[in-house]
Amino acid sequence: MKFKTMILGSAAALVAVSGAQAADLPVAEPVDYVRICDFDGWGTGIQIPGTETCLKIGGYVRTDFTFTSPNVTSASRSEDHINFFARGLLKFDAINDTEYGVLRSYIELDANDGGNFDLGKAYIQFNGFTLGYVGSFFDNTTGAGFFDGPASDSTTRVFAYTFAGGNGFSATLSFEDRDARETASTTATYDGTATVFAYGGKTAPDVVAAISISQGWGSIKASGAIHQLREDTHANGTDYGYAGGLGVKFNIMSGTSVSLQGQYAHGAVSYTGYGDYDAEIDGADIKKSKAWSALAALTHAWSSSVSQDFHVGYGSFDAYSNTNDHTQLRLGTRVNYTAISNLYIGVGAGWNRTDYSTSSGISDYDEFMARLRVQRNF
Repeated sequence: MKFKTMILGSAAALVAVSGAQAADLPVAEPVDYVRICDFDGWGTGIQIPGTETCLKIGGYVRTDFTFTSPNVTSASRSEDHINFFARGLLKFDAINDTEYGVLRSYIELDANDGGNFDLGKAYIQFNGFTLGYVGSFFDNTTGAGFFDGPASDSTTRVFAYTFAGGNGFSATLSFEDRDARETASTTATYDGTATVFAYGGKTAPDVVAAISISQGWGSIKASGAIHQLREDTHANGTDYGYAGGLGVKFNIMSGTSVSLQGQYAHGAVSYTGYGDYDAEIDGADIKKSKAWSALAALTHAWSSSVSQDFHVGYGSFDAYSNTNDHTQLRLGTRVNYTAISNLYIGVGAGWNRTDYSTSSGISDYDEFMARLRVQRNF
């Protein structure tokens, strides 16, 4: 009897000790699983645990093989005409609702041929504002192919506001960093009178305005820019250049579209994507260069996985001294193959004809280019 009581007492003690130890064990926190999230017009991403932020991560790995014909007017044989190229790019796109509206931030990093990562883009968007490093709001690149243009395609630092109206209408006012648009020559003199215009420090941003409409039939965009020409000496002071552009795209049928684009600039040739320098100095006067460019492009889908681009472009540069005046005609085509999911294969060719003024003393020349590109998107 005494033995039985002892056994029962020991068992009770063990149960009590086990219960106390179990009470001391840490309680597992609930698992916060990764959730899928989406925003209209933005797409689908993953919700960052512990936050209301939706994140998309993507990018690509690209490799090119390019041939460029030798310039027969050049005596140099040091240039490579067969070139290999590789790039890796990462994109991080984060978005979330706030009590004041949708907040978005975007970062793009890329590295070429084993080099260090560069900042491709980095900007914040909130309630119509775009702030950071992004494509210029002037640009309206509607070309097609590897060797299209000429047209402005510049990434710069901006402080912009966009008003989005109904029926695809939008209007933007953007203050942009002048650094991306400075085109100054290193040539010492021009025809014995005009000399180099050298940029001084900026005291005003480039002011860009644009309006656009995008609907089912296509889109149209008109843009203009004012560009500061502040010379680095007090004697020459400050002047202003300007530029204007118009682009339109027509969706002819499924997989087929036509794009037309033109730009004109006076003292701001970067906005045309063509030209050598913005201005020259003649005495105490700033003499502005003129430039214009135009292009037409056609994209046609031959099947669900094969499409082709065609383009023709023309650019003209007219300096005050006429010494470096020239024009260029560009023709090109590209075939795109996308039958394998997330894999792009493209083959393209282009031809450029550059004609210089007689006073330049530079010979006209032709250039042929061809490229094979393989790109894996993710």
